[in-house]
Amino acid sequence: MAKSYGYTTAQEGKAMEQHELLAAFAEKGLFDIDIVSYVDHTKSDYLKTKWYSKTYTNNYRIGGLKITLDGSPQGRTAWRTQPYLIPPDGAPKDYKGYPAIPNIEDVANVYRMAFKNNWQILSHANGDAAVDQMIEGMRMASNEYGIKDRRNVMIHGQYVREDQLDSLKQLNVIASLFPLHTFYWGDWHEQLIGEELGQKISPTRTALNKGVKLTIHTDAPVALPNLMRMVWTAVSRTSRSGKIIGQNERLTAYEAMKCLTEWSAYQHFEDDKKGTLTEGKLADLVILSNNPLKVETEAIKDIEVLQTIKEGNFVFDRPLKK
Repeated sequence: MAKSYGYTTAQEGKAMEQHELLAAFAEKGLFDIDIVSYVDHTKSDYLKTKWYSKTYTNNYRIGGLKITLDGSPQGRTAWRTQPYLIPPDGAPKDYKGYPAIPNIEDVANVYRMAFKNNWQILSHANGDAAVDQMIEGMRMASNEYGIKDRRNVMIHGQYVREDQLDSLKQLNVIASLFPLHTFYWGDWHEQLIGEELGQKISPTRTALNKGVKLTIHTDAPVALPNLMRMVWTAVSRTSRSGKIIGQNERLTAYEAMKCLTEWSAYQHFEDDKKGTLTEGKLADLVILSNNPLKVETEAIKDIEVLQTIKEGNFVFDRPLKK
């Protein structure tokens, strides 16, 4: 499925014991695109194996750690500083979601472990209270081990505030945002947190304007890993009902494509060999049915991947329509 949507590098965003299955597949030479895993912080011993590397072994490697700080906003388990307007059944009116790891010292210790070892760490944080916790924990760790080129990443950040984006820049954290939410759950977000805040979910334009490094993702299997639909949502920010969710947060098609290519390669420490069509880099390419930079915005979502090419080898061919 990933290859059919044009992936030549795919990410396992929270590997636990399944890392061993992925490694076993790699040992047998069964991957024909690159797979990079981020293992849960409770499984950090995996980073002491040969699989933790900046280079791939049979198209597989571990890239770093993952920590999960809260849940999902559409499921009302994201941890907020303000109450949800519609609390879950049985919850009090002041319900704000909840942390996955309540104790800040426990969170800071995970960041200390990562910073001390110079391991890249990806942080799942959706609600602004979870982002506050991430920032506090990272500051505690950086006070001891400094801010280096670890390319740490905030994942999702649906309800991240503008002041928190400033903190991300100070801490050299990449924002990997999730504009697909504007289509799938944008109308629901406005019911949950109000129209004003609902217009600010996944604030891609604000992040770029503040100089925060930006990527976007599908979070498959939460949503299909359809990259062209993701580009469309980042550009149009249209909900299922047809409402515009955050017109001022729209990206251009070119910026959205850079989020998937050049800037994602940078996030994975692979910008020296992936992400742009540059002499000396890998021939990781796709052939598209149309040009996302030239078609009307509405047509972007209907662009298909005709062929996916990994290091010069065709790994996906779309069957011809009869």
